[in-house]
Amino acid sequence: MSSTYLALPDSQIPERSGFPFGARGAGAKRFGLPSLVRGIPGDAWFTHCAKAQLSAAICYGRLVSLVNARTKVEYSRLIKQHADLALKLDATDSYAWHVLGVWNYEMAKMGPLTRGFVRVIYGGMPTASNEEAARLLQKAVSLAPDRVSHHVELGRAYLALGMKDQARTELQRGLSLPNREKDDPESKKRATEALRDT
Repeated sequence: MSSTYLALPDSQIPERSGFPFGARGAGAKRFGLPSLVRGIPGDAWFTHCAKAQLSAAICYGRLVSLVNARTKVEYSRLIKQHADLALKLDATDSYAWHVLGVWNYEMAKMGPLTRGFVRVIYGGMPTASNEEAARLLQKAVSLAPDRVSHHVELGRAYLALGMKDQARTELQRGLSLPNREKDDPESKKRATEALRDT
């Protein structure tokens, strides 16, 4: 798993959740976001709020680049669990589709060591593929066609599938959109890097 999750926007973390806005990198670890998330699940509001579930998935996603392989795998399980629930609670949230798409993309490109941890933690490899990543990210794009990150990650999924023409189209679309969210410049940087492979 990589830092792809780090680009998920702070705007998706609701004020009610209590998560520190802008908590990234070592700062996110310092805030103890996993402990915070684990402390909330009994809260009825958290359990029934799609944005709260999505926020938990995003917070775990932001931490995956800061922890060891075993913890990354555990966080990946939590990312999927919270994103699945967010989607169940609100199927119109494009970022829930986005997170699950990125989750599939990241799981599909795991190395052998991490796959070993997955077998231990999951009891087997969860179903994940670049094809599923593309399908989920297509849905995110259809729900919010003006979001830079959706196009960029869809382009990267297409690239992983060897669909270079479609990848180029999505990556260029992401680059052509105006920056609306604070993470758009980082998404555009990933798009520029990915275009080199098309």
